[in-house]
Amino acid sequence: PIVSATFPSSGKRLLARNITIKGTNLGFNASQLTNIQYGVLASINTSPSCVQFRWMNPGEVRCLLPATLGVFNRVFFRVNVSNNFVNTKMFYNPQEAPVISKVSPRVGAASKSRQIVLQGTNFGWQPSDVTVEYIVNGTIATQCKSFQWVNQTYMTCTIGSELKAADIVTFRVNVTDQTNIAN
Repeated sequence: PIVSATFPSSGKRLLARNITIKGTNLGFNASQLTNIQYGVLASINTSPSCVQFRWMNPGEVRCLLPATLGVFNRVFFRVNVSNNFVNTKMFYNPQEAPVISKVSPRVGAASKSRQIVLQGTNFGWQPSDVTVEYIVNGTIATQCKSFQWVNQTYMTCTIGSELKAADIVTFRVNVTDQTNIAN
């Protein structure tokens, strides 16, 4: 068997999640799918089985994860098809949606590019997990002019010089399949 993708790549940790695992040679029928295990980081070989697992077709199987996974766990999968094992290289992040709790500065001089600090929680595991947009007066979303992810709770976004003193700016943080908006 070969695994090429897992969907979704993240989700709310307090809900049991049905994970789709795609690939090739995942069995020709349901009886060939012996087991799907999940593990946190390197513990995959001694990990429990999914709450439920199901063969869909030769290119897709599903695993229902328990609701009790911690928010900072990265979950890998081990698929057993007729005693041939394959470990996934992709992982599932059972994390909550991002939350923006602080934006600073709250006000600033018009017509200057400026760096905005966004603080909160669940800002992803690495810079490639995150995109940040700003929305001026509720209209078109614009990517930050520059963006720096520091960690899961702190990042910066440089907004453009096209802003006017009366403009209201809203920030949107997108982390994999989670999104949060803050003014």
